[in-house]
Amino acid sequence: MKKKPLIYIDLFSGIGGFTLGIKRVFPKAKCGGFSEIEPSAIQVYNEHFPDHENLGDVSKLKIKKLRKILSKIADDYDLMIVGGSPCQNLSNANMSNQDGLEGDKSILFWEFARLVKKLKPKYFLLENVASMKTKDRDLISRELGVTPVRLDSGLVSVGHRERLYWCNWKVTPPEDRNLTWNSIRQTKGVAKEYYLKDKALDFIVEVALNSDTHMNVVKGFKNSSLHAYSRSIRDVWDIDDDGNYVLDEDGKKIKIGTNDEKRFRKDGKANTLVTARGCGGSHSKNFVFTNKGWRLITRLEASRIQTFPDGWCKSISLSKAYKAFGNAVTAEMIEHIMSQHPRAKRKKKC
Repeated sequence: MKKKPLIYIDLFSGIGGFTLGIKRVFPKAKCGGFSEIEPSAIQVYNEHFPDHENLGDVSKLKIKKLRKILSKIADDYDLMIVGGSPCQNLSNANMSNQDGLEGDKSILFWEFARLVKKLKPKYFLLENVASMKTKDRDLISRELGVTPVRLDSGLVSVGHRERLYWCNWKVTPPEDRNLTWNSIRQTKGVAKEYYLKDKALDFIVEVALNSDTHMNVVKGFKNSSLHAYSRSIRDVWDIDDDGNYVLDEDGKKIKIGTNDEKRFRKDGKANTLVTARGCGGSHSKNFVFTNKGWRLITRLEASRIQTFPDGWCKSISLSKAYKAFGNAVTAEMIEHIMSQHPRAKRKKKC
């Protein structure tokens, strides 16, 4: 009996990580549309998948219109809905705005849940950060009716990136490929703009090279070709014995200080990519130390860390490319998950 066509809808599509992973396993799968509102991400997506229709703002998608689009592709089909809803209010990296699934960004999860409930796809896959609070994770699980699997992209790529994946088929972790930074680093043609100077370089020297706590780690990599470094400054809030925030008379959280974290990788991996370049501030940043000095991870390296083909974001500015890759899913992990899909011809070894 001939299988029904597989049609998927790509929500919060970004630069196309889900579609790339799906196409590697299901090259004949049809896209019923993607949903994205960030102009630079749309530009990149359209360059690589010009025949796919942008459905626009996910919160404005109408069920009747979607069904009409799907029916034009095939009379009878198996539908799959995929997406990585915004994590800004869920991640513990954003200590100043952890409003969870009711936050201004992460509330969009409910649009994913709405479409799953109304369209009743045969398959679905949702991705989000692993560092979310237990109550938010459990709420998503109850809404979707499945529990997530926790997977680290570091098993299939150079960059660590722990994420939760909710899908209605069994997924097991991939084999560890033991990939290290040297396998993807850019050795030639690194532009001067990536090398740190002035205030950025002073920052590195101050908190890294002159830090007694981490000096032994620095020495361990001093003669190496490179290593990754990150720093994160986070607000610390007063909490009670039950782990709940203590509020003042106005119902606001009470700040009791800041936590300055300085981390050096010793495993040959890269840190989880973030959405900005530079140093200091409230985000972890990635740097490498080469025989020419400290520099940022390049556009090419960022693409490889997230397992996109070289040049995937070459048409947009460097700052927008950092943001795009920082927001993207790891394409190779999506491919692995799809390889264990019930319709996959060959399942990857685990």
